Amino acid sequence: MDLGLKDKVALVSGGSAGMGYAIAAELAAEGARVVIAARREGPLQEAEGKIRAAGGTVASVVADMTKREDVSRAVQAATDAFGVPDIAVANVRPIHRYGLDDASDDDFRLAFDQMVLSQVYLARALIPAMQAKGWGRFINISSVCAKEPHRWLNVILSGTGRPALLGLNKSLSNEFAGNGITVNSILPGLIDTGVAEDVQNLAQDRGVPDLIEPMPRIPAQRRGTAEEIAGIAVFLCSDRAGYITGQAIAVDGGWLRGLY
Repeated sequence: MDLGLKDKVALVSGGSAGMGYAIAAELAAEGARVVIAARREGPLQEAEGKIRAAGGTVASVVADMTKREDVSRAVQAATDAFGVPDIAVANVRPIHRYGLDDASDDDFRLAFDQMVLSQVYLARALIPAMQAKGWGRFINISSVCAKEPHRWLNVILSGTGRPALLGLNKSLSNEFAGNGITVNSILPGLIDTGVAEDVQNLAQDRGVPDLIEPMPRIPAQRRGTAEEIAGIAVFLCSDRAGYITGQAIAVDGGWLRGLY
């Protein structure tokens, strides 16, 4: 199946490891020219080397994609390397360890900046060029908790910010679908990455059995893989997915219990 991604330019944040790396590697395998962004240079260089060794066209930029100035710098680095990105994969996954009593007003503001405004910065930087080309793809890697906030862990900032991001993505999709730009969210469940380890370590610290031993909660009876997230992400970036926009797609082994 030709996904129509050859020579498209993709900017992938959090691209040095886990789901971000898997998405970047898969995009490169499909012929896209990929720029990966992450905060630490060492892992970023290692990821770049692996993608290049597999035959991919890749560059990298050290950037914190939750900050406006770093988003601008990453977009400029991608443009200098390959051209203005056609595809943006926002993989910003902060873990907030607070309940209402210990989360300050500033913590709420920071969470909103990280999860919502970071996507606004990226959209403002890229949408004008996408409109001019009549083609663009935004993919946000979020969490099933955007639809079903944790009932076991007090992580109120994540439970507030992630649904807000779904609202932003839906609004962007409504506004720009007529320009050939799609905006979708992927909602991973328990995926076999460092993020899952962080969540389960937090559950261990707080004595939360449903997350320490979560398999009875998951109909698939296993963790997902980063490659399974990459598969749906790359499809959503493709020409074949041009009529899919404004969606929040769970990849969770059946974790979510609701119909929608």
